[in-house]
Amino acid sequence: MLSLKFAAVKLIRDVLQTDPVLMLDDVFSDLDALRRNYRSAAALMSGGAVIPVLKANAYGMGAVEVAKTLKREGARLCAVATADEAMQLLDHVRDIEVLCLGLVGPESMARMMVKNMPLTLYSPAQ
Repeated sequence: MLSLKFAAVKLIRDVLQTDPVLMLDDVFSDLDALRRNYRSAAALMSGGAVIPVLKANAYGMGAVEVAKTLKREGARLCAVATADEAMQLLDHVRDIEVLCLGLVGPESMARMMVKNMPLTLYSPAQ
C-alpha cells in the first residue's frame, strides 16, 4: 500500500510539477512500522506535507500515543475523523495541529475554533 501511495506522489510530481499532500490513513500497524513509514513518507515528500490520519483511535493503537510518536518524528499536523478525536489529541498532545475531516456541529466547531484548529468546511455557508 505504501509503495502505491509513493508511486502516486511521483506521478503527480512528474505530471503536474507540484508537490501533493500525502495523507497516510492505512499504513500504520505498530509503533516501529509507524516510525519507519512516517520517515519514508517524509523523505519522499522532501519538505512537503505528510498528514497522518489517526481515526478510530489510530486503528486501535491509541491515538494519543501515536500522535506523540509522530510528533517526535517531526509531524506537525494529524487528521482525525471526529470532533471528539480531535479534542482528545488537542488535550493530550502539545504543539501539534489536528485537522478534523468529519462534519462537526456548531458546539464542536466553537470548541475547535477556541483552540485555533484548522477546520474542514463542507459548504460555503459554513
